[in-house]
Amino acid sequence: IGPCDTRWETVRGIVAGLALMLDGAYDLTRVRIFDNRYIGGHGYTNVNFDFAGVRPHIATAPLCSSGYYPVAGHQLSDYLYGSDYLINVPALKSHTTPHEITVSLKNHYGSCCPADLCGSGGPPTMLALNADAHIRSKTALVVTDGLRGTYNGGPGESPQLWASFPEGAPNTLFFSTDPITTDYWARDLINSERALRGWSLKTCAWIEQGAAEPYSLGIADPQAMDVVRYDPAGAPEAFLPPQGGLVLAANAPNPFRDGTTLRLRLERPGRADLAIFDPSGRLVRVFPERDYPAGYSAVGWDGRDESGRPVGPGAYWARLRSGARSSSRLLLRTE
Repeated sequence: IGPCDTRWETVRGIVAGLALMLDGAYDLTRVRIFDNRYIGGHGYTNVNFDFAGVRPHIATAPLCSSGYYPVAGHQLSDYLYGSDYLINVPALKSHTTPHEITVSLKNHYGSCCPADLCGSGGPPTMLALNADAHIRSKTALVVTDGLRGTYNGGPGESPQLWASFPEGAPNTLFFSTDPITTDYWARDLINSERALRGWSLKTCAWIEQGAAEPYSLGIADPQAMDVVRYDPAGAPEAFLPPQGGLVLAANAPNPFRDGTTLRLRLERPGRADLAIFDPSGRLVRVFPERDYPAGYSAVGWDGRDESGRPVGPGAYWARLRSGARSSSRLLLRTE
């Protein structure tokens, strides 16, 4: 499992989840958790990864003695070279370079020795590494930790307060078998926050480059992606955690082209209004305040503004408000 550019709790959850899924076929002692830079300071200790006295192996360096060079001058870590399966665990991060983000593709920066792929070879070298058989064919899952994350600066930035989420953080984990898809949505999330603040957007062109030949690492077309969003707010009533009585649940479809349905939940009958905003905060559409019953209700949006004109493709924000309480949701409209 690695590189692991996240707090230990996320990776422990992955390890525990695998144990539940695989049960008797799961040998925890064969699990290798590694990173090149931050793992030592992120809580990766034997105490935090003790499962009834059984522990995975935790490494604070990539251990490069494989003798295998996927790109010139860069020896692949033994943990990748000798593995059967790989789970890449990046963090949701922006970058100091004006057009870049640092998520799953760039997370393999630390999978080789020396760890300077981006500096020495740029995006082509990084993409060639991701396309190598010891990474591409072994990657079973990419889990991007967006529980907090950064949208400006980095690497090494502390988690930042997000204005586009009522909790101040995305509180999201991205699961994918495709690093391109993961980075596509991470870029979209970062750019939504940057647009809200009036900042320049991250183009990160290597996402589209990695989707094209000769790399063909994944899908960069949202209409060709199979996106499934799990939200506890959409779970059966019996399994709902306390939500303060007001929830704007995941809309469907999302992304959407012609229209989408928003689902809202009130703990008890009451009045609420729903509004749609573009990334700059401009009001696009208003669903006036009215009475809603307790439980779930559905509101359809046809993708048009107050004047009846179709809105352009991009990110929009839905805000549900009832009294002093509010709940928000990111909506994505495609061409």
